[in-house]
Amino acid sequence: MTFKKPFEYNLTDKDILTFLKSQEEATHKREIAKAFSIKGGEARIALKKHLRKLSNEGQINKTKYGYIIPEKDAPKQPQQKISLQNKDKETVLGYVEKMASELHLIPINKRDNRKFIIQQKNASIDSNIKVDSNVRAAKIGDFCLAEILPSHNQKRNIPVKIIQVHANISQNPHLSDLAIAEQDIPHVFSPDVLEQANNIKEITKDDCGQHRADLTHIPFITIDGEDAKDFDDAVWVKKNKNSFTLKVAIADVAYYVPFNSPLDIEAYKRGNSVYFPDCVVPMLPERLSNNLCSLRPQEHKAAFVVTLQIDQNGHVHEYHFERALICSVARTTYNQVQEAFDHEQDINNKITFKYLKDLYSVYKALLENRIARDALEIDRIEYKVLHITASRKIPEIQQVTRL
Repeated sequence: MTFKKPFEYNLTDKDILTFLKSQEEATHKREIAKAFSIKGGEARIALKKHLRKLSNEGQINKTKYGYIIPEKDAPKQPQQKISLQNKDKETVLGYVEKMASELHLIPINKRDNRKFIIQQKNASIDSNIKVDSNVRAAKIGDFCLAEILPSHNQKRNIPVKIIQVHANISQNPHLSDLAIAEQDIPHVFSPDVLEQANNIKEITKDDCGQHRADLTHIPFITIDGEDAKDFDDAVWVKKNKNSFTLKVAIADVAYYVPFNSPLDIEAYKRGNSVYFPDCVVPMLPERLSNNLCSLRPQEHKAAFVVTLQIDQNGHVHEYHFERALICSVARTTYNQVQEAFDHEQDINNKITFKYLKDLYSVYKALLENRIARDALEIDRIEYKVLHITASRKIPEIQQVTRL
């Protein structure tokens, strides 16, 4: 009988730092593993954790090209992003600009080739632009929202009235408005779309039957970031003698959105939700995106579920898809699960350390199989806006640490 040699990982911080210092350019994790003859799933996982530790400590930097030794006293590069305001189809967003003896509003949306003339109230061309009494005066170069007034000409010299005035464009004001307008992102739902969304009935156990299984007895959990607003997927795992049974559930959006309905047409037009640091332009109205189609805990939700039979080497032997009614028992976060696992603690009486071990075991088996197959690994860098000030400024952006 032969015994498997115990796994050993002997790399030190000095080994990795010395190697990276010897490289003239950023070095990918694969090259580091090759340089130290690191093979096998467990060793690669250990290396990944080691590199993450060094990155968190600031001893190395991770770029899109690989790992590098950071330069001393290198200045941080400030980044700014974005806000969202309610607008309708009778408004236009743009800059105030002086042309000859007229004031024009230049649309942010480059695809909008209409010419807008600002209607002034007793104002000379060199003075502040007068607007409604409850709106401060606008100046040339200001970033403004204007109401489009009735006009026979729909292409040139269309009159507009300023209804919102933001800071001057040179000060990078409210950049989410700018991005939404510039990219022509649909952000207003029509009345018929909202009416359909508001009239949707919530699913109950009475809707279960031949075409929808009742899986509310299975303790699914969701795992998302701390700032997640909606929960799209949930998992449950059971460890068998020589295999795992894994169930993955996603929100059954199609149950609520009939084909070619106003909701379906609008969702097709948008394609996806667009996320900004301080807001979201959703693909579906909030009643769907944050309620009916969000797998919130202790609520019955329509879901599409796949059940997989996975062996200890991460190979899928059986799978089965079904529509179901589920009930998540808890909303957890990545950091919460990682901390509980690292400290061998229960999250609650339903999410025990033993359950987290089983969840990690099936993840590890799938990961090692993925590494063995040399599957594509998209190890991208992500950033997070830590907070936004009352004036909607973004003072700090931080790189997200992958767990």
